[in-house]
Amino acid sequence: MNDDDRLSRYLSERAESITLTPADPAAVMRRGASRRNRRRGAVLGAVAVLGVVATSVAVYDDGKDPVEADTQGIVVAPSSLTWSVVRPESGLGYSSSQVELANGAVYGLSTAPGPYNESDSRPPTLYRTDDDAEWSPVSLPGYLRASSLAASGDTLYAIGTSPAGGGGRTLAVAASTDGADTWQRLDLPPEIAELDARHPGVIRFSPPTIAAQDASHLVASVVVSAQPDVEALLPDEDVTAGWEITPEGVTIHRLEDCGDDPACGGKFTDEAVYRESIGAEPDGDGTQLQVAVPDHSYTWEELGLDPEVRALITGRTYLYASDDGTTFQPVAIPGETSGWGSSLVAGPEGYVLFVGGSYTAGTPSVTHVYRSADGHSWSDGGTLPGSTSNAGLLGDRPAVALFEEDGGMSVRVSQPDGSWSHLDLSSALSAATNPLERWTSYVAFGPLGVAALVSEQPIGSEGMPLTFLVHSTDGTTVSAVSLDEALPERSVIAAEGLRVTADAIIVRMNDGPDGSQSTPPTQTLFIGTPA
Repeated sequence: MNDDDRLSRYLSERAESITLTPADPAAVMRRGASRRNRRRGAVLGAVAVLGVVATSVAVYDDGKDPVEADTQGIVVAPSSLTWSVVRPESGLGYSSSQVELANGAVYGLSTAPGPYNESDSRPPTLYRTDDDAEWSPVSLPGYLRASSLAASGDTLYAIGTSPAGGGGRTLAVAASTDGADTWQRLDLPPEIAELDARHPGVIRFSPPTIAAQDASHLVASVVVSAQPDVEALLPDEDVTAGWEITPEGVTIHRLEDCGDDPACGGKFTDEAVYRESIGAEPDGDGTQLQVAVPDHSYTWEELGLDPEVRALITGRTYLYASDDGTTFQPVAIPGETSGWGSSLVAGPEGYVLFVGGSYTAGTPSVTHVYRSADGHSWSDGGTLPGSTSNAGLLGDRPAVALFEEDGGMSVRVSQPDGSWSHLDLSSALSAATNPLERWTSYVAFGPLGVAALVSEQPIGSEGMPLTFLVHSTDGTTVSAVSLDEALPERSVIAAEGLRVTADAIIVRMNDGPDGSQSTPPTQTLFIGTPA
């Protein structure tokens, strides 16, 4: 069988395997208790399926020999997957969240059929695909402005906000067991809505996330923070140089003349000085000769900020648990719960919550870990170095992607003894002869492992960055595939999404937009499947 036949058969089998289950919420609730031991966790934005509609297919092989990494005992080897380039007839625009149900159907939230537009304030639309190529809009409940999706078995969850009295908002979850034809409303406790009503325009909360052991046993998390109107609180101040919010208050900056100091107090003053410092050719006239530096501060007490708002300056994670799939109860978390981000995952041994620690200048970032067998009683699981990106399962083990202090990305995988193994994704990339900037744009977990999109560019280079798909199926062997080599005809690798399923890793790339939100983007899929 040639590669085109293999991919076509794979795509066809995936599409033909998708069926919709009939609507029977009571039956789902009954099945929930018996399926607890299936241990199928729901993680946001990690899975999808592939499609049968493609206008062309190409296969890419990097041809590299395996090598042993210098650290961590990680093996760097050629990808064990067969990589193909698929160009569907149409594709989904920017999508903030995608999930796959047990029946194979994939659902995604998108603001519009076309490319992402930051100024577009329309509520997201829910789309469904059976083949990853043809996406069709399906219904969302009218009371919900969805911001994320989750799934457990054949239950789809849409999570977001609903209008509340007095112009406020309340957190809401909607569940569907019939492919988004009908929805059941699941309201979270009102404490955050009441907080929002007491401090209108000040409270911010992240899109709620859900992790599910089954259709009955769920845990929801949301990070709440405060964004006070600093200018209204400050006395008559010259804020030309800006200010910085800290947990203690507000620091006012002033502009300082850099003089002949090329680093100007540790901060480069302009592009010309920066380029000279890295040995690059000058660019620009270097007219910015001042830099903002801290001058004086006000505490929140001095500014009269409400103590309830003050406690949320660095963020707080709220947890809610459900044992019947319908009602949620607040859950206490021990110890430190402040921080700007959190990720939640359901695994074979229960739930794991990752909360990014509060930022303190000059102090390395950490992520706090909490564990629970039932979603109600939580224990402190210590800390991990780095800032939380997202989490999922690697095999049947909870895993989390962390931004490191040097800008890199690592994955920590939970071990049976409670320790965490360290998977350095950058170990799959070649050692650089010149100083490089490296950054990770997407990380996704799924049954086939973990994958990330990593870009790199020599410091001071005018060229386009190179993009690599880095992945590991077992947490030990890491592989990197160059998207630039696999797609030599593309001038820009503009990735719009990354998904990991049981039998594929998919990178979705949009071609350049034509300026119209109503025009579906032309798209390229880069697909890795087991040989």
